[in-house]
Amino acid sequence: MTAFSEAFNSSAGAGAQPAVVRLAPTTGTAPDTAPPVRIFLGTEDAQHEAERIFVYAIEQVRDPSRTYDIFLMKNLAGFKRRWWRTGFTNYRFAIPDLAGRRGKAIYNDVDQIYTADPALLFDLDMQEYGYLAVSPADTSVMLMDCERMAEWWNHAAASRRHKHTLTRGPARVPGLWGALDPGWNARDAEYVEGRSMLLHFTALHTQPWQPTPDQYSYRPHPLGEVWHRLKRDADAQGYTVFRAERPSPAFQVQLARYRMTEPPPGPVPAWSGTALRKLGATNPRDCVQITLGPVLDDSHARCNRSIDLAAEPWPQDTVDTVMARDLLERLPPEDVPWMLHDLFTRARRLLCIAVRIAGRGEHPPGDGSAGRSPGWWRKQVLAASRHAPHVDWHLDVHGPSGRAPLLACSAARAGHAGGTPRVLLLLEGDPRCDAAGRSLAETLEWPWEEQPAGGGNTEPYKAADLILTCGPHGASEARHRRLKHGNGTRLIHLGRPGTPLADFDLVIARPQDQLPIRPNVQYLSMPLSPVDSATLAHAARRLQDALEPLPRPWIGVLAGGDDLPAALNPERARDLGRRACRHARDTGGSLIIAPWPGIRPDAMDALISELECPAHHPAAGRDAGMASYYGCLALADQFIMTGDSADALAAACARRRPVAVFEIAPRFNGRTRLVQAMTWLLDASTRHTSRRGTPRQQDWRGRILDWLVTSGRLQSTHDPRPLLAACLLSGLVTHLDKDATDGPRGPEPPPPGDLIRRRVRQLMSYQCT
Repeated sequence: MTAFSEAFNSSAGAGAQPAVVRLAPTTGTAPDTAPPVRIFLGTEDAQHEAERIFVYAIEQVRDPSRTYDIFLMKNLAGFKRRWWRTGFTNYRFAIPDLAGRRGKAIYNDVDQIYTADPALLFDLDMQEYGYLAVSPADTSVMLMDCERMAEWWNHAAASRRHKHTLTRGPARVPGLWGALDPGWNARDAEYVEGRSMLLHFTALHTQPWQPTPDQYSYRPHPLGEVWHRLKRDADAQGYTVFRAERPSPAFQVQLARYRMTEPPPGPVPAWSGTALRKLGATNPRDCVQITLGPVLDDSHARCNRSIDLAAEPWPQDTVDTVMARDLLERLPPEDVPWMLHDLFTRARRLLCIAVRIAGRGEHPPGDGSAGRSPGWWRKQVLAASRHAPHVDWHLDVHGPSGRAPLLACSAARAGHAGGTPRVLLLLEGDPRCDAAGRSLAETLEWPWEEQPAGGGNTEPYKAADLILTCGPHGASEARHRRLKHGNGTRLIHLGRPGTPLADFDLVIARPQDQLPIRPNVQYLSMPLSPVDSATLAHAARRLQDALEPLPRPWIGVLAGGDDLPAALNPERARDLGRRACRHARDTGGSLIIAPWPGIRPDAMDALISELECPAHHPAAGRDAGMASYYGCLALADQFIMTGDSADALAAACARRRPVAVFEIAPRFNGRTRLVQAMTWLLDASTRHTSRRGTPRQQDWRGRILDWLVTSGRLQSTHDPRPLLAACLLSGLVTHLDKDATDGPRGPEPPPPGDLIRRRVRQLMSYQCT
């Protein structure tokens, strides 16, 4: 666990100096006599979650005998930030002064994580250079000689001059800049697992922690799993940078502010009816209300005592019920997690929380109160509640008026956490779609029932706590059933719903769906198999006897697909056949040809004509249906496949066997003009690269497109290329005829079933209105 310095800089809260987080040598190790590793981190209030994982990542790779000082450069006084792209753009150029113009210092942007010990960077021999960076103009990661760079970079220059002026000046001086190993600043897809020492998330709209949802419409990052893996571990440990015994310096400033002055104007958030009913069932003689500053209107309080943290010490005892009002919204964002954790610790039975979203100008700049959405508060409470499974909780989030809550959430921890909900799967009548729905239902590990969807269904409605859908008919009927039976029924949709995303409690999106990230959208970085186990087992029994004479390994060739914009033509099919036969001869195995039912007949004939090795293919390949395809998926030892079907790619990867991809050039023929225009918008706003080779930042086109998709006015395009790119980056698949050492570039994501089960069980544990 982190050991902090006992005293923070006394002027940190005023913004004159950055706050310092000290990672001291761990207990039981002999302290290293080397100088502390000094890291200056450019950050801002909205990046508090990125700060936490940045520090946690260093904890995982640091030398336990070394001291690390991490300076949080945030809300520093004396800077004019009007033209800055971020809230910390020019802070890096004040580091020589902040470091006392002596020694070395590392600079990092907050949108980075270390995968190797930063002491290795700090201890580099700078020779005669003033600063080391991957290029003279890229200052997002630097090792600098503070004494030598003070002439160029200092507080006075950083507070007045433009970033480009401050960057260009030193870059033109011969011998001042030295080249840094690119592994210390691997930008997005430059990252290679096991070789890169730092991953830099450069595209603001793909940052996994989604710091500013009011400014960007977030999309998944292909290497987001590197960050999410760290976050899952940090959450499981309850890791926070600050905690009750050592809160942030900003917390101490807020505490002093409420001790010396009256609380800011604004109505006290009233408890909702649900909260009052919960409180009515508790013991008022064993209840405490905790606030920061006096509560002006306490008419609804049912507590025998109230504690104002601005005037009284933090309580140490536990009580039956804890009420928190006029508290959490008055804290800096980095102190909210530990405060919530302690509130849950103090409550034995029930925790009620009421917060008010700040209006414009109500709170002073730098306290981080603005911009916390209802979804942000729900996410914080859910994270803290995982460590107190015995405590019921209720959350009211009010607008600036303090009247009826914008969001009211309640969790009865004894609900579905210990029971089994009634699950209903609505079938589309499409074999592929229904197989994907059954695979989802199977993943939940709860018993489920099936019922056809659509107007032709004559069966009586089946009551359900949870309805699963995977197509347009099921989605429409599920919404109708919830309107009839009330909001107690939860709706989960797999894939693109084609309707407003807000109609569902959870949308499970795959990379090929190209949906924007929203609070109720769960992205899968690793594909969920679109085929259920029963279908695979049945197909395997039908094909097993035909394959027995063939030598192993059995190499499945999954050929063709129906996901535009790619298509398999005869010329490419012949090339695929030749390469597949060469691979079979090299391995001593045989081929199982499994054509997609929609494959072009001339392409199928061309593929078969090139088979000069032991092989099996359907007697009537173009009419064989899905049986041979599913049988190949079940029995093959490895796969060669074309990259034109997202479902086939997902199914092959889910089998956890080697997959090699034969890519096909995109083809846009057959698309409507509208779909082509939307595809151009998506490509222009999310896939193109900047002049540095990194992903281009999202512009107005991408935000408009995502708004159209989110509101249900436009169906997102179904494209297998994002899924293929994600699988290649994670090493789930390789290119045919390429050396396996070319990958993987990133970590293998966790099984999607674990992620889905965790998210659905969390969803079933609380109710929001």
